[in-house]
Amino acid sequence: MLWLLLCLLAISCGDSKRLAVHPREKNRRPLEIKSALKDSSASDDAHKRSKRGYYDHDEDWDNKINITKSILTGDRHGTAYVEWGGTKKNSDVIIILTKDSSPVPTDSTLYISTDYGKNFNIKKIMVGNNAAVFNYIYQSLSNHQQFMLNDIVNKAVAVSEDEGRTWQVYATDFTPSIIDHHPKIQNLLLAHDLPKRKLYVSQNFGKTFTAIRPDLNVVDFYWGTTSYDRDNTAFLVADNGDGTQAIYTSDDFFKTDTTIIDTAANQFAVIDEFYFYVKNSTHKDHGFNDLDLFISFDRSHPVKANFPPHLSGFATTEFYIADAGLGQVFVIASHLENMTNLYVSEHKTGNMVLSLERILFANKATYDTISWMDGIEPFADFQAIEGLPGVFIASQLDIGRVGHRPIHTVMTYNKGGTWQSVQPPKYDRNGDPTECFLPECALHISLMFGSNLPNAKHTPLLTRENAPGLIIASGNLGYSHSMINDLFMSTDGGVEWEEVLGGQYHYQILDHGGLVVAVRRGQLTDSLMFTHDEGGKWYKKQISNSNVTVYGLITEPGEITSVINVYAMEENGMEWVIFTIDFKEFLGDKCRRSDFTYWSIRDELKSTECVLGKDTRYERKRPSSHCYIGPEYNRTLSEKPCPCQASDFECDFLYSRENAGDPCIMMEGVSEDWFIPDSCSPGQTYNRSMGYLKIEGDKCTGGEESLFSYRKAKCPDTNLTLSISMSAKNKAVQRGTPVVFTATSDDYLDDVYFLWYINDNSTFSGIGSNGMTFKHTFDKAGAYVVTLTANNGAGPVVAMDMIQVDDPITSLKLQYEPVDPAVGEGMIFIITSDDNSVSIDVSRLSYHWSVGTDSYLPLLLTSFDTAGRKTVTVTVSNSLGSKNFTASFVVNDLTVTNVKAIPVSSKSIQVVWDPPVLRPGVVDTYTLKYRSDIDTTWTMVRIGGGNTTQTNYQANNLEDDTLYDFIVLTISPGGASSEASEVVSVKTLPLNSLNPATAVTVVPSGKKAKVSWKAPPGKSSPTSYVVQYWMSDRFNEIKSQSTSSTSVTSTTLNGLIPGASYTLRVLTRYPNQDSYSDPTHFQVEGSEIGDLQEVRGYPVNSTTVVIVWDRPAVAVDGFHIYNSTTNRVVTTVTEDTAEISGLLPYTSYSFQVQPYTRNDVGKKSDPVVIRTDVGVPDPVRQLDCLQKNGLPVLTWQKPKRTNGPISKYLIKYYDDSLSDKGIVPFVNSETFSLTLPQLELYKEFKFSVTAQGLDYTSESSFTKCVSESSAGTPGQVREVYLKEPHLASLDLMWRPPPLAQGEITYEIRYYIAEGDTKIGMEHVATTSDTSITLSEGISPSTEYGITITAKNKNGLGPPSSPVTKAVTLTPPIGSLEYEFKFKTSDFKKNNFVNFANALKEEIVQVTKVSRHRLVGVGITHSDTSDTKVAVWITPRDTPDDTKEPSSEAVIAALDSKIKKSEFVVGLAKATSGGVDHIAANKGSHHDVAEIVIPGICGLLVVVLVAGLLYYRNRYQQVLRRYSFRSRYANDDNDDVNMIECADEGEAITSSDLGRGALAISSEGSSQRPRGIKNFFERFNYTQVDQNDPDELIDDDEEHLLPL
Repeated sequence: MLWLLLCLLAISCGDSKRLAVHPREKNRRPLEIKSALKDSSASDDAHKRSKRGYYDHDEDWDNKINITKSILTGDRHGTAYVEWGGTKKNSDVIIILTKDSSPVPTDSTLYISTDYGKNFNIKKIMVGNNAAVFNYIYQSLSNHQQFMLNDIVNKAVAVSEDEGRTWQVYATDFTPSIIDHHPKIQNLLLAHDLPKRKLYVSQNFGKTFTAIRPDLNVVDFYWGTTSYDRDNTAFLVADNGDGTQAIYTSDDFFKTDTTIIDTAANQFAVIDEFYFYVKNSTHKDHGFNDLDLFISFDRSHPVKANFPPHLSGFATTEFYIADAGLGQVFVIASHLENMTNLYVSEHKTGNMVLSLERILFANKATYDTISWMDGIEPFADFQAIEGLPGVFIASQLDIGRVGHRPIHTVMTYNKGGTWQSVQPPKYDRNGDPTECFLPECALHISLMFGSNLPNAKHTPLLTRENAPGLIIASGNLGYSHSMINDLFMSTDGGVEWEEVLGGQYHYQILDHGGLVVAVRRGQLTDSLMFTHDEGGKWYKKQISNSNVTVYGLITEPGEITSVINVYAMEENGMEWVIFTIDFKEFLGDKCRRSDFTYWSIRDELKSTECVLGKDTRYERKRPSSHCYIGPEYNRTLSEKPCPCQASDFECDFLYSRENAGDPCIMMEGVSEDWFIPDSCSPGQTYNRSMGYLKIEGDKCTGGEESLFSYRKAKCPDTNLTLSISMSAKNKAVQRGTPVVFTATSDDYLDDVYFLWYINDNSTFSGIGSNGMTFKHTFDKAGAYVVTLTANNGAGPVVAMDMIQVDDPITSLKLQYEPVDPAVGEGMIFIITSDDNSVSIDVSRLSYHWSVGTDSYLPLLLTSFDTAGRKTVTVTVSNSLGSKNFTASFVVNDLTVTNVKAIPVSSKSIQVVWDPPVLRPGVVDTYTLKYRSDIDTTWTMVRIGGGNTTQTNYQANNLEDDTLYDFIVLTISPGGASSEASEVVSVKTLPLNSLNPATAVTVVPSGKKAKVSWKAPPGKSSPTSYVVQYWMSDRFNEIKSQSTSSTSVTSTTLNGLIPGASYTLRVLTRYPNQDSYSDPTHFQVEGSEIGDLQEVRGYPVNSTTVVIVWDRPAVAVDGFHIYNSTTNRVVTTVTEDTAEISGLLPYTSYSFQVQPYTRNDVGKKSDPVVIRTDVGVPDPVRQLDCLQKNGLPVLTWQKPKRTNGPISKYLIKYYDDSLSDKGIVPFVNSETFSLTLPQLELYKEFKFSVTAQGLDYTSESSFTKCVSESSAGTPGQVREVYLKEPHLASLDLMWRPPPLAQGEITYEIRYYIAEGDTKIGMEHVATTSDTSITLSEGISPSTEYGITITAKNKNGLGPPSSPVTKAVTLTPPIGSLEYEFKFKTSDFKKNNFVNFANALKEEIVQVTKVSRHRLVGVGITHSDTSDTKVAVWITPRDTPDDTKEPSSEAVIAALDSKIKKSEFVVGLAKATSGGVDHIAANKGSHHDVAEIVIPGICGLLVVVLVAGLLYYRNRYQQVLRRYSFRSRYANDDNDDVNMIECADEGEAITSSDLGRGALAISSEGSSQRPRGIKNFFERFNYTQVDQNDPDELIDDDEEHLLPL
């Protein structure tokens, strides 16, 4: 069961918890990293193994990195919390609180540093007569100089209002277990007593506390969310004592105003505009216990989450809130332990649409057999890619048994609409091909599962809002997740990846993504690695003189500084060591505008698809620029809506798709009746879903939106018939031939909407009647389903048909191996393409073979039992026809030749023969048959054991002096037998009547053997002795050696082969008869296999070499080919030549050849070195066009792999007007730039650069160049974007001209436009920024034409082109307009944004209306005498919403306030001049209130206060977005993080050392107090839409892993 991650602080949640929330959706939680104090001493040598750009110590840069080492001397506490004081730009204060890690600490120490961590001083604080024992440190969000410490031992709090320099202690009469500051109001906070379950409030920063509802047992609480709740709103969860909980909310700390949300809930959570709770229920149809999830959107009445009906028969046991925002939530529902799915809600409804099946979600209650999950909180492998809205990454399980399912990584670029595998890199970190290709092999990223798994402890994926597109992750290549991970990095939002370092690392991002730092994890090290060019080059920097174990890296919130803190312990120490490393001097000068470029993930996806319907372009530092960005940098981005297409839509409720790109179809068990309201009667209409729903937050407009949107449909009252006819005969067509499909029906169809869909993703739609046609040409062969949906308003009717698309059967050939088969030998026949230029798909053909079993496959395996000419025919056919292919060949006999039989003794005969004259491998065994001349039956002997080379046999135990017949047969691997050889007859030797020599002995020595014997006994005298000897398997090669006299009874045999086995006998000659001794066997010392001679190698092409050699004199079974460098066998052959492929171009390889037999291996040959031929170079990298000294300059970097020498770089232009400009066609291989001549000003020219190798040319890289003015005026303004349209204002931004030529300002001209026609007067605005809000003369629902021109002291540049078109928004239906009139000439319209926000805030205070109902503020009129400002007020969400005033009541309140008193804007008071009622346009209420602002001083006060209110609004929105994170949470964005150093094997419960304050522990898990968001440190202010919180820029070998 799922634990609610909202009551984790010393509360026993029990088994009843059913709701959990993704850590990213909750407030700060200390990050725990547990590791052994002592670790492996493995060296940090990744930089030595890699062929990437790695740089060791170099005085040019090494001394520019400043390192400070701090030691918390004598401090053996296990846990530390670290906070930064003040704001991120003006404070050098760091506060560290250390303590032991027990739930109730017994000791603590407080450290203060005022020099950014170079030195720390101990601050002693007393509580009465006792030393304080603090548990946690809390920083106020509203005043960053305020800190609070809680002492749960002595029951006290200590507070500081000057960044920890001085402290005041206040005793409490309760245990202050948890402190939670109000996100907005200074000095206001809540405190929770966990042991007694009581809640307290303090309104004076801890001096006094008051109990809240002391009659309740409080188990959880929340502050309200800014923009959705009033300032003092709080939520409270109380235990009822019966296993249920009651949920309350109040605006006055539960004194008089208390609202009951539910009295019998299980769990409760608040996230921004949502709150959630679950309740037990009993399934009405199946009777089992179930859980229901309830969701409140925008504080509206909670609705029950509705899941697809096919799951109604399964109990839902757990819920997990994975992501929430903008009216939509991602929910993980666990229906069964192996059926846990990810769902996304429809906009502000409870309908849950299936997004991803089998998402990895785990908790101990579900996986109760997994011991390592003890104590680990529920988690899901689901993570948003920060800075790229709509992009998520997740882990998906295979179908299978729990505990045995491989894990795969998938990504989505359309907010869960479709998911896809992660593209693996082409090359590894050494530059070698990975040979990893989708779908069998992919990149798998470690998320929460990998970080929790024992013996893995991978560092989870890291992304940051301030580094859009940059992703760093641990991962592996393969079919699924593995325990062995390396470090991968993507700079394009996960579209492409590179393997950058080998092994496990901690890693962190600095300087807005301009610097990445990595340090070894789980190994002793003395250095770190870093890169400043997105992984192009890695540097190694020594940070310590001795080895240390690093437990984490952190940087100050936002990743915007150049400072990293490394927290470690020395190898034999027990004290914490802190290395503070500053790269600012290394990075050098501040970045200039030319060091940045615009980047869009749409460009990386290489498609027409946009992410969430908009082309968002981010400003990023160029990888080639070596400079420092700094904290003051504000990133600019632009958004431009894209035309709608299929990727902008997800499947609607009750619809799903099988794979990405498939159409959304109704789920199983769902019918059209589900969508028809019960009240739908003939003649009426209802909203008919086309199966699609626009993804929440998608900004696309127009395009194909009408194809996927809801349509009005008539309630059904008839049944239609529908079918499809086609022009293709027999429903088959040749690829590339157009086919006409026609809609036919037995009914009369008129004014019918037809939607054609073919499963090659082709669609066509239109309004028509019977006979409507659709013409389509198929580009690929295949079987296609054609679907036609017709809708005449009475409901849809669907018809389907199939068509076969094929290629004509041409350019095929029948091949077979072997070409000279033997009887019984296996053969393979295969149909292949005869022409590589013809791409016929042989897998789409049918095959009928004339022999063997009909396989209907393009290959046949068979053999023949008889010799002679054979014929095999195959009939190949498809939907277009058939064709025969025939192979004719001769099957060879296996009969052996040259059979010889030699008597060895009176009892033995040796038989030898020559094998069939065929290639090796065709003989399996031999059968030897023999019989005596008096026998009628044959004795059979099987010789060899498969693929034999033995060609001899000795028959023993025969009769002496007897004639024997011998025949030999060959047996093939298939079992077939050859014809018998000719019969060979021979007699055994007679019994010796005379005695032979005796006591024959052999003593081998080297290539010699000494043979000795004794003379035969008896009286007969021999005449001589002859020693006969032969190699044991070569009886037909007998050698003889005679003695000089009978008195010599020994001799020496010379020239023997080392390692060979020999047989000998001594022949004793008598005058009339010879006598033989018994055979004697011996083996010569050494190896039988001799050395190889003349090993040679040659390149075949850029990836293949061939090696040849002379075979040794001794028969061998084969040869091993070794790579001399790796000493690994790359191939084994039986011939005296080997071809090795798959090599890298223009690379030297060293090989050795080693012969072998079944019983022995020979000596390796001397190495032969071969270099492959040159190959095709990779394209040049980072081709760009820069402006230098008024001229455009092409710049590039050399290819990643040159694959041989580069001779030159070819330059090509694509405009004939440049033919006479003298542009050189190439530059030499050492030149990486080309200055172009003065081109036509402001015109765009296309150029390409190509790398020319010795034999091959790379693919071309392209860029565009624009020549800017060199006459002193600025260049042309580029890329003008409408950032955000409003009702009466337009937010614009643009890219500055590449050539400014001094300080510039911008002149913005705009006018009302109808198409290309200019209407009315032209307005002019100026600014020095690259963005502006146009408000003067801007009206709702109006199109404007806009041009922007840059101007410097020398004059105006060219206007932007083409004219930018922008349309203002239309007021919501039912909204009212209220207009203020200001009579002053001092009103500054350039302060309009701050003023508008201040005005909206004051209206909220005056009328008590919710902020989200004020949809716009705009200047509707302005001249020298007066200015009119309008506010639009939307109606209430529901008419019975009594908490919200009606729009008319808001107008009345404004009228009353203005008539009776003064209207206050900020601190400036303006006297009302009365109200004039004017008839409103289009039925809206239109009031004019005249306000006089007293003088310029009043205006300055207004502007000042408006600015403060603007930042207050920003502050509120941040807290609205992150308010749920005030729960103890695992949040990478946290200010307080924790590192724990514990026993090896304990689980890691989170990802990395986040980006804020740090907590460190070495004694196991600790209490987890609430964290406080540090707003002013954590956010980089830019101009944003106040109604859209998403526009806030945050700072911030059997190793598979089954589950």
